[in-house]
Amino acid sequence: MNEYSEALELVSNKIMELRAVTPSKQFDKDRLAEVEINKFYYEGRAVDRIMIVLRASGCEHYGKTGGCSMCSHFNGTVQGGKITDQNYINQWNSVIDGSCLEVPISNFSLDNYPVVCLYNLGSLLNPKEVSVNAIKHIFTDLNKFKGIEKVIIESRAEYVDKNILNVIKQCYSGLVEVGIGVESTNDTIRE
Repeated sequence: MNEYSEALELVSNKIMELRAVTPSKQFDKDRLAEVEINKFYYEGRAVDRIMIVLRASGCEHYGKTGGCSMCSHFNGTVQGGKITDQNYINQWNSVIDGSCLEVPISNFSLDNYPVVCLYNLGSLLNPKEVSVNAIKHIFTDLNKFKGIEKVIIESRAEYVDKNILNVIKQCYSGLVEVGIGVESTNDTIRE
């Protein structure tokens, strides 16, 4: 084993050790992790955006290795249970009807938000985290809102493939941006 592998194993073991002693939090699987409305700069202008974070059971990487040491998504995930298609649909429906908002907004509609950020405390495009059926339901609904100019999602790069992108394209006719984060303290690896 080389020096890098030994260091990686040491860090991975420490992460797993810390995760094992971290108390589990209980969350309602039918409620979103977060909804935030704020200003966002898009095409040279300030617009209102809504950021929707679906409650999830954690990224696949977390399940296998304890996750990334810098990631706080672990703290918002449902541990020891799977989020079902129906849970995701219930979460999404609370966005559509506005019941997800802590402070109600009269005449709430996604049409009022040119930019919609849709995240899931993991990789939205990983079918082991969010099923294709849930993705179809959400993007079919998004297609009904003509005031939306762009939807931003996040995923690890390995889950961005033609099949899931075609599913989204079949359900949604608007612009979708896929954010792919790469975390590293090494500039060469990050770039």
